[in-house]
Amino acid sequence: MQAFISSSEAEDVADLSLRKTDFLGVPFQIVAQQIVGRQLAKGKLPSWYRQSNIIYPPRLSLEQCSSEQTAAFRLSGMEPGRLAVDLTGGFGVDSYYLARKFDRVLMVEPDAELARIVEHNYSMLGITNVEIVSERAENFLATFSGTSDLMYVDPSRRLAGRRVFRLQDCQPNLTELYPAMIQATHSLMVKASPLLDIKDGLRILHCTSEVQVVAVANECRELVFKSSGNGEGIDPVIRAIELSDPSGSWEITISEEERAKVTFGPASKFVYEPHAALLKAGAFKSIADRLGLQKLHPSTHLYTSEDLRRFPGRIFELTEKFVQGKNQRANLVTRNYPLTPEQLKAKYNIKDGGDQYLLGFTDQMGKQLWWANRLK
Repeated sequence: MQAFISSSEAEDVADLSLRKTDFLGVPFQIVAQQIVGRQLAKGKLPSWYRQSNIIYPPRLSLEQCSSEQTAAFRLSGMEPGRLAVDLTGGFGVDSYYLARKFDRVLMVEPDAELARIVEHNYSMLGITNVEIVSERAENFLATFSGTSDLMYVDPSRRLAGRRVFRLQDCQPNLTELYPAMIQATHSLMVKASPLLDIKDGLRILHCTSEVQVVAVANECRELVFKSSGNGEGIDPVIRAIELSDPSGSWEITISEEERAKVTFGPASKFVYEPHAALLKAGAFKSIADRLGLQKLHPSTHLYTSEDLRRFPGRIFELTEKFVQGKNQRANLVTRNYPLTPEQLKAKYNIKDGGDQYLLGFTDQMGKQLWWANRLK
């Protein structure tokens, strides 16, 4: 069966389901679940994908679990310890990486069937120091009498079949559990949706000392709130991290952003676009203040300078103002501009592609449309 699953991973599972009712006496729905699992794991969980005899859970569990890239990064630089507790085990990706740092890991997962799958997979992956506790996080905390070196929680962001992101809407409800978690660990790490407002998260997770905003390929993937001890977090550090470009990391505090001075001016020779993590971190003024850049407009999160600067994001060199021609090709980018890229393409008969960029934005002089070269 494993050979069939591996050989079918490039197939359309819906199409296969029409052609097969079972396979070697196993309902094809179960086989299809394994094929879909391998399809999702190929890019997201390469260690699982490379290992034979891995069992995959239903699609939703795989979609909700951490990728190996983000799970590994989250624990990079962390000191090894004695005991870690993962309150929201799921498919076990985070506990897998915790097991590399800690002598012992308690993984809490209320779904008994999912817990059995994870236990089997750990035996295939050679993980022997994770103990799986099949109960709800609330019940575990009520009876846990020890103190962990690290407690990790990634609450489920689905409620009655719909996506949610506020901490009070997730399961477990961190507004209720936070005091107990802080008392039961030396360090706490909370993973949250990138849609969550950072200040809202800090109001609930009030002992936070650091917030990580993590992006991959300019897509904001997660927020991570870190606490050490149970004292109030005072002006926590916010780190914006682009995993595809480690040199683009940026650190600010909320107080620095509030104090920062920014000036506005028309587009000059170079235009800078912050990466997604930096925008989510809210470093709209401090980045201009630190790097000596002007902002194009209060509502346009683009920056400009006459001489080239190092910058955590994309850098464009403006070449000339747009004039419509024939058979033009461009990569279109619009920021605070009345037309979308699709509308611009239709209006001026521009095709996608080529090396040039067409930037549409609003600056102090009004609407602008410029040809540009992308330098970074």
